[in-house]
Amino acid sequence: MTIDGICYVIDSGFVKQKSFNARSGMESLLVTPISQAAAQQRSGRAGRTQPGKCFRLYTAWSFQHELEPNTIPEILRTNMNNVVLMLKSLGIDDLIRFDFMDAPPADTLIRALEQLYALGALNDHGELTKLGRRMAEFPLEPMLRYTCFSSFDLLYVPSLKLSFLVKVFLQVKNINAHQKCSLCAPCSLLDQQFSIVQRTKRCMLIQQE
Repeated sequence: MTIDGICYVIDSGFVKQKSFNARSGMESLLVTPISQAAAQQRSGRAGRTQPGKCFRLYTAWSFQHELEPNTIPEILRTNMNNVVLMLKSLGIDDLIRFDFMDAPPADTLIRALEQLYALGALNDHGELTKLGRRMAEFPLEPMLRYTCFSSFDLLYVPSLKLSFLVKVFLQVKNINAHQKCSLCAPCSLLDQQFSIVQRTKRCMLIQQE
């Protein structure tokens, strides 16, 4: 993205980078040194539309000897749950021998397989279950997908369609006080004091009736 009027850039030499720890299963933002490629990209932000300068808060020796040539690919430092679930849904079962452009660590893949198995997305043979195939179609993290599908049983609405649930959360929050609910005809006016969750439950009850 080019912003007009940017003549000077101050490069600190650091960046907050998302990193995933396979042992703890946690993602965190770590302050790490940038790469030489990122430093060149930052310097290019100055003077896009007019002459400019980049001031680096580190020495030329540090640039040449301490910074890595390229940034570590994100696939090597991110949670692989989504990737594994997507590959499984595409029929790719041998993930260890899959031809990744940058192969992720084996520990990360094993951790992702274990978590998907614990969520019920994989069976004992490492194949997708019926729940896993439904989870693969939902654009959320696997744990959030499992939460959404488990809520069907908790709300005692097993016949509620997923499309209706998505429609509720996408449209109900935009309903004005003088508009009719577009989800179901019996739902006329919704009070502004209702939260999104309360509105959703109300629409679910009307849908069941």
